Amino acid sequence: KPPLYYWMVAALSSFDGRVSEFTARLPSALAGIACIALTVVFGHAISRRPAVGLWSGAVLLTVFRFSHLARRAQLDVILAAFVLIALFALFRLRDAPNRRGFDFYLLHVALALGVLTKGPVALLPIPAFALYLLWQGRLGSFGRMFPWWSFAISLGPALVWVALAVAATPAGYFEAAIVDNVLERFLSGTAHVRPFYYFFVQYPLEFMPWTLLWPAAGMLALRNVRDGEDRVSREATQLLLAFIALCFVFFSFSAGKRGLYLLPTYPAVAMLCGLAIDDVLGRRRPWPALLRYLPATLGISLAAFGAVVWSRGGFALERWPGFQLPVEFGAGLVVAIAACGVAAVAATRLSGARAVRVAPAVVGLFALEWLVFIVALPAFDAEKSPAPIARAAAASSRENAPIGVFDHTAMKGGIAFYSGHRVVDLRSEESLRDFLARGGESIVVKASKLDRVPAVAQFEVRATFRRGSRRVVVIAPTSVGSNRVPRGPALARRSPG
Repeated sequence: KPPLYYWMVAALSSFDGRVSEFTARLPSALAGIACIALTVVFGHAISRRPAVGLWSGAVLLTVFRFSHLARRAQLDVILAAFVLIALFALFRLRDAPNRRGFDFYLLHVALALGVLTKGPVALLPIPAFALYLLWQGRLGSFGRMFPWWSFAISLGPALVWVALAVAATPAGYFEAAIVDNVLERFLSGTAHVRPFYYFFVQYPLEFMPWTLLWPAAGMLALRNVRDGEDRVSREATQLLLAFIALCFVFFSFSAGKRGLYLLPTYPAVAMLCGLAIDDVLGRRRPWPALLRYLPATLGISLAAFGAVVWSRGGFALERWPGFQLPVEFGAGLVVAIAACGVAAVAATRLSGARAVRVAPAVVGLFALEWLVFIVALPAFDAEKSPAPIARAAAASSRENAPIGVFDHTAMKGGIAFYSGHRVVDLRSEESLRDFLARGGESIVVKASKLDRVPAVAQFEVRATFRRGSRRVVVIAPTSVGSNRVPRGPALARRSPG
């Protein structure tokens, strides 16, 4: 991947001397906050109504997929922020293609930073703007907005980095990083191969719950484009629709597909939803029956589920090992839904702005999101996080001894991060013998692969984690002091290699 995200993390981590969970996630979180703030500003600019900006930001904040990714170490949130900045600059420049002021350079710097974050996909605002100009019959002004020398700004830094990387790395780097990871991934799907219709299903699911507002937002957008009286709003809607459509078609033709590839379109869709909410509230049009009764039905259902979790002292599913909601989640869900319900009932008795009646539902969505992030997800750490496995492996090893990971590539990074030890990939008898000869002790291996560990020594299972097909064990040669780590539950036994 291009280096910008990693440079950000390295810069933030330099104060403490090591990468931490906080410094690894902070760039993504800041980018998420920037996306929401700019969506508020952009929404206000396209309508000249502050309420549209606020509704747009509220929609983006309460799209679970967006907020979830913004809390992770995720390149795509940084990309979404730079793409949104580029779109905002294009919106401000749409009537002045010859202007060479702040917005012009902001546009190309944002594109350059986007390319340094995720590669050429950051340039999609350029063909989207060409499509917008074609729609308006002004395609001839495209060259004035993007003179040939401007690409020295938007592409120059990435090209310089690629040249330096190729010069500093072993032969084959360019083919692996550029040809395979960019071109082959798009053309033949070297990873995440999905059918053409993938986004027709995945995109609506990942934009929930605001997907339910898409019919109203779509009808308003088409009406605005066709005969909208406000020129600024009409042109902004055209630009947003052109960008969303281009991204959807582009990634649908890509052989490799992931839901987060369309994350840069989320702010644009949120703004169309914000326009729709403000239009319905401002014109006092009745909400569709589905949107009137669905929040109450959903709220009652969630409160009932929370009561079950609360009354049972937690909730687990035996068919999905590791799925266990804590009692605090159930209690928080009941309290949050009850508070929002009381606020909603009180709002219906108030005269004046109808927005007050919608606000409790939005606050309820945010409260649900907060409970999932702060209470529910950490409860899955024992099943999902490599941290306890890494710490047990470190406790079973001498201070500077390497830790082996047997045929489990996905586990290597987590074990290295949380253990603080060097990690060695083990796949053969030769590599295992070399590992033990160099002082290695603890080995992390899936329980289902225990019988494949070469029989070069007698091993003992020191600790067991996770359940079912995901069960992972820490083993070590029996000659290494076995009393230093408490034995795990059922699998704490001597096991021949």
